[in-house]
Amino acid sequence: MNTTYYTRIGGKTITADTVKALLKKGVKPEVDLKALSDYLTFGYVPAPLTMFNGIYKKPIVPWLNDVKFTSSNKSTESFKEQIVKTLKEPIQQHDETKASLLSGGLDSGAITSIASHSRQLNTFTAVFEDAKYDESIYAKMISNMSDTEHHEIHIDSSCAKLMSKITQFTEEPTPDISAIPRHILLETAKRHSDSIFVGEGGDELFISYREYWIMKRAYKYMPLSKPSMKMVAKMLSYTKYKRHSQALSSLASTMGNPLESYKTLKQAMSEQEKQSVLPSARKETVLKPYFDKYDYIRAMCMYGMKTALQDGFLTGFLRLAQASDIELVFPMLTPKMVNLALSIPFSLKMKGKGKWIFRQAMKPYLPKEILNRPKHPFACPLMQWITEEYQPMMDELFSKDYIKSQNIFNYDHIAKLRGQNNYNQLWPLFSFQLWYKEFVDV
Repeated sequence: MNTTYYTRIGGKTITADTVKALLKKGVKPEVDLKALSDYLTFGYVPAPLTMFNGIYKKPIVPWLNDVKFTSSNKSTESFKEQIVKTLKEPIQQHDETKASLLSGGLDSGAITSIASHSRQLNTFTAVFEDAKYDESIYAKMISNMSDTEHHEIHIDSSCAKLMSKITQFTEEPTPDISAIPRHILLETAKRHSDSIFVGEGGDELFISYREYWIMKRAYKYMPLSKPSMKMVAKMLSYTKYKRHSQALSSLASTMGNPLESYKTLKQAMSEQEKQSVLPSARKETVLKPYFDKYDYIRAMCMYGMKTALQDGFLTGFLRLAQASDIELVFPMLTPKMVNLALSIPFSLKMKGKGKWIFRQAMKPYLPKEILNRPKHPFACPLMQWITEEYQPMMDELFSKDYIKSQNIFNYDHIAKLRGQNNYNQLWPLFSFQLWYKEFVDV
C-alpha cells in the first residue's frame, strides 16, 4: 500500500508520493471547498479529492474497489477453518516482521497470537491514565500468553502538542485524535523492526461497529410512529442496549430512508449545520451510490470498506508510517480474506457482540476474556486535552480576525459553537484550521 497524489501542470499529469512534492512543483496551496464540505460531513476527505484544490489522490487499495458480495454453502466449521488459514498466510509470508501493534482487542490479539507461534515478537501498546480509554491490561494478557517482548508507551496530555506535527505528516486535516498515540507507537516500534503487524480491516469485514445494530433495531421498529419510536428508545435506555437508545431516538425522523438514517449516525455535521458554518457547503453525494445498489446492511459494509476505511483511516495511517519509515502489514486486508469475508452470511457475523464467526475461529488462539469483550474504540481523552492543551490555539484560530481573513466560514456560527462548548463540531473545524495554518497561511 502507498499513497499517490496527482495534479495537472502545463497540460501534463504529475504524480508524487506526497502532497508536499507537488507543492514544490509550483501548485499553489488553496482550499478545495467541495472537499471541505465533504470533510465536515464525514470527518475526512473522500477520494479522489484532497483538501488542496487541484490535487487529487488515488485509491490506496485499488483492488478493494472491485470486490463483490458472493454466496457460499460452506458450513460454519468450514468458514472457521478458512478464516484461520487465510489469516495465517500473510503472517507466515512476512516472516521478517518482528513487531505488532497490540491494542488488547480481538483483531490485533489474534494476529499477535498467531504470529508468536513462528517468531519472537515485540508488541507495542498505548497506556492511558484514564481507565475509560486504557486497554493495556488486556494487551498485557495477550502478550503474556504469546510470550512477546512487551512495550507499554504512556500517553498523557503532554502528547497533545504533537497534533501540528501529525498534520504535517498526514497533509490533510486529521480530526482522529488517536493519530497521536499511533504516531508515538510507530516511532517506538521502528527501533525494533522495519515492519509491523496491524489489525485494521477486521471490524469492516466481520461487522462490529455499533451502527449496524442501531440500524437493525431501528428498522425492526420502522412501522412505529415517531412518538412511539422515541418511546421504544426510552425503554431501551433501561436495558443492556442503553448505549444505543439515544442514537435510536435520533433516527425517528429518518425512518423509511436508510441513507438518511445512516448519515445521521455517521455525520460530523448535518447538512443544515454544515450550511450554517460553511456558506459554500454542498450536499454530500458519497453514500448514495452504495444505498442505491445494496440493502442498507450491505451498503454500510461496502461504504465502510471501500470509502471510510481507505480514505478516512488508511490514508492517514500510511502517511504516519511513512514519516516513521516503517512498513505496515495488514493480515486482515488481503484479497483472499476480503473475498472470504464477503462470502460469509451476515447472520454469522452479527450474532452476539458482533464478529461472531471470527470470534469462534479464534477460540484456539485467545482467552475468553478477549473473545468475549465488546468492541472498544481506540480513543484518547479529547475533552481533557482540549481543556489542558488546545484552548490557546483555539482562541487564535477561531478569532474573529482570523476567520474573517480566511473568508471561508461563518464566524457568528463558530462563535455560537464555542459558546455552547460544542466540541463535537468544533474539533473537526479546529483540525482544519491547524491544516490551513500549516499549508495555506504560510
